[in-house]
Amino acid sequence: MRTTGTPRSWRWTALPALAATLGSLLMWISTPVKIFFSEIPKGIFGGKLVELNEDGIPWRAAWLQFAIVVPILVIPALGSGNINDLLGIIINMTAATALLPPLLILLAYFVLRRKYDNVAREFRMGSKSFGLAVASFLLVVFASVFIAGTIPLGQEIWLTLVYNVGGVVVFLGLAILWYERYIKRLKVSDPKAAADELRPSAEQMLRGEYVPPAEQGDPTPAS
Repeated sequence: MRTTGTPRSWRWTALPALAATLGSLLMWISTPVKIFFSEIPKGIFGGKLVELNEDGIPWRAAWLQFAIVVPILVIPALGSGNINDLLGIIINMTAATALLPPLLILLAYFVLRRKYDNVAREFRMGSKSFGLAVASFLLVVFASVFIAGTIPLGQEIWLTLVYNVGGVVVFLGLAILWYERYIKRLKVSDPKAAADELRPSAEQMLRGEYVPPAEQGDPTPAS
């Protein structure tokens, strides 16, 4: 007996697999939004946006991310042949942005060891020369992987430009503009706090004046 089309058993198997895959994607992005909005210095975003619910989740920020992420997932899904192709596109999309934080942290560490190596701290990775050598090596490695992740092989050029390159440019640009807005408002309300914000925290640590972001008040005037 010859059958055509997709067997019914495969359809019932595919639906739970799709639900599990999409669920894992949602869990994948839930932790970053919690860390991002809970650890960022007070005043950059409004108090209502970063307000936490009883579970410690910035729920308004999570819904905002939902409104941004869902179209980003849906648009490539319409042109994907199967779930594996969709996951491949998503992994390529996140490769560049996922590498940006450690890349910036390594750059900050390089500057710290080069200019502020005498700052008191609990852990020190070898001598100044050793720390700079390790940071330089890792910067080269991460920069190479960042470029390779931003421009993956075998992906259509329009998808690479719109999602991989365009996503980094748009979201990084928005972050810079939003931070500049915060600094301008802070210069008007509290020039000294703005100067302290722009001054490297290592210099404040040398003078014993550094206050962790979690202990800082909200200097932004109410709108």
